[in-house]
Amino acid sequence: ADYSALAALYRDYLTQAGLLVPGSAEPFRYQLETLGGVQTDERFLFFDVSKTARLTGLARSGELAASLAEYGVGDVALRVSGIAKGGLNGRAVSGLSVDGAVGGRGALEKLLRSMEEAGIACAPSFDLQTACGDGWLDGFSSRGDTARTLKNYVSGRTKLNPATGQLDPGTFVYLLRADKTTAGAATLGKALRELGAARLSLPTTGELLWSDNRKEGGVNRQESLARLRKTLDGLQESAALSFDGGNAYVFPYASHLYGVDYAGSGHKDYDEELPFLQMVLHGSVGYSTAPLNLEVDVERGLLRAIEAGAMP
Repeated sequence: ADYSALAALYRDYLTQAGLLVPGSAEPFRYQLETLGGVQTDERFLFFDVSKTARLTGLARSGELAASLAEYGVGDVALRVSGIAKGGLNGRAVSGLSVDGAVGGRGALEKLLRSMEEAGIACAPSFDLQTACGDGWLDGFSSRGDTARTLKNYVSGRTKLNPATGQLDPGTFVYLLRADKTTAGAATLGKALRELGAARLSLPTTGELLWSDNRKEGGVNRQESLARLRKTLDGLQESAALSFDGGNAYVFPYASHLYGVDYAGSGHKDYDEELPFLQMVLHGSVGYSTAPLNLEVDVERGLLRAIEAGAMP
């Protein structure tokens, strides 16, 4: 069989398993993402004090999305990331805690209302599964609220620095316990209903799944998945959900998948790049590429997105 037949076979399998619904993909929309804030250190007297520096405020995000219509762009979807406490270096989610540096909860409520009036799909982004820091009186304890490794160390994740190829300590995030994620989702879902938010983006939920090996109250990956599905069932009642990447377990909940890559690893033993996942998902779940403005060749990136049937 060729690759199209293999993709069709896998699509049929996912459909029979109840993970995909053919023909249910969202309308094609131009995808715009703005970054709210980031943690920086400032000197106060003799101490370094962390604060959130604004990158793109919520009001400005709305202006950018609305201005696209002036340039002839039709349907637009806006995702506002880095708006939780701590910005892109977010704290553990507990309710709808929007950082004041980007405008606070009032600014988010105003943005959601204005985007709804303009016919723009707007999804605030909150990370339920990881936390970047352990601050004072923030409701999070790295010792008590974080999953544990087989050797009982605190679980975390560190990304590679593309410039050096080494792990970058500055990107370390804690991996939360399943019950901490469930509790955060419950308070966030309630706050979203009060705010009238129709959409919610969960950036790491579609990419990461782990076990918790603590001696008391630990869970394996299968139990973690069962709890995560129950959590997503509850959140789906409040808002349409979107994810980054996307493992198969989030397909039934996904209205959109961000960053579905079309490029291969470049390994010398691979001689072809195939948009296989896109071939499987096309028509069932909407998906978009990685940000085109980060491409070396934007025109080529746009053409590849068209080839893969992805939203830019």
